[in-house]
Amino acid sequence: YYVGFSENPDNRLEFHNSPFNKIWTKRGQPWVLLKILEFDSKTEALRVEKFIKKQKSKSFIQMIILEGWNDSCI
Repeated sequence: YYVGFSENPDNRLEFHNSPFNKIWTKRGQPWVLLKILEFDSKTEALRVEKFIKKQKSKSFIQMIILEGWNDSCI
């Protein structure tokens, strides 16, 4: 799974799937958008992104995909 902040998820997905993509995400092509989480502020979004990445858990990400995010996830 790839977890990342973006103000424009469609453009971000297009970039990661682009044949001109030279960064590590090229190896995961084609990327498919499974879940978008929306937050009231960029600060909150980045806090949650950091928290999810710190879990280093595929099952934690799968739970968020299936059940969504709420403060009880913390």
